[in-house]
Amino acid sequence: MVLHHEENRGKGEAIKTALKYIKEELWECRVVGIMDADGQHLPDDMEKLLMKAAAEPMALIVGSRTIDRNVPWKSRMGNLITRRIFRMKTGVEVSDTQTGLRAFSTRLLDFMLDIEGERYEYEMNVLVTCAKANIPIIEVPIETIYHDKGNSCSHFRKVRDSVRIYRQLLKFSFVSFSSFLLDYVMLAGLILVLNNILLQIFLAVYIPLYPAKILTECTLFLISWLIQKKLIFSVRKSVGIKYPVLIKKSGERI
Repeated sequence: MVLHHEENRGKGEAIKTALKYIKEELWECRVVGIMDADGQHLPDDMEKLLMKAAAEPMALIVGSRTIDRNVPWKSRMGNLITRRIFRMKTGVEVSDTQTGLRAFSTRLLDFMLDIEGERYEYEMNVLVTCAKANIPIIEVPIETIYHDKGNSCSHFRKVRDSVRIYRQLLKFSFVSFSSFLLDYVMLAGLILVLNNILLQIFLAVYIPLYPAKILTECTLFLISWLIQKKLIFSVRKSVGIKYPVLIKKSGERI
């Protein structure tokens, strides 16, 4: 089955169109594989990823190429930069962030369809969103195939598409930093207000000024530590994903 867009709407939209078709028409499928059409991946490697996705239904499976001197230097540099930035911003290590060979269970279909992105940035958004949602990203070694040093089979536009990809990473970084800054400012304001209130309370019960000030600072230190531990730096829960439940005619849940 070949699906067409009347005009080029980008790689991300092409993937989403396929996922929507699978969801609506091929609901009996259990795993989904995505493979670039530039001839850089082998069917045997796709099969390995699909088998892994069937065994790990709540994980994203990605094909990991060996990035060595046989890979065009532009691809090596691009992968190196995105890999470093991705690890720095998400805390997740992925050795091949630009791989076009991926697989996942259909349990993640709705999750993948909700991710933003129309063109090449969609695939980076998938990695970032999975990292934020604590969805495991499992790498499977695959063959590295390039037809020539210039990677002429690829339609990747080095400047325009790179800007799209890095813009998403910087957007994620800006949101994370803004959240941290907002939390910090709110905490500082709260501590300032509490400092004045506690000091007035201690003075009202006839505690001398200097002991009252020391007691106030110790109390605020404890409050600040508890707030940061329980609220600001607490481990965020994973994004909940609803599992589809299929019902046989007999009523048995599978």
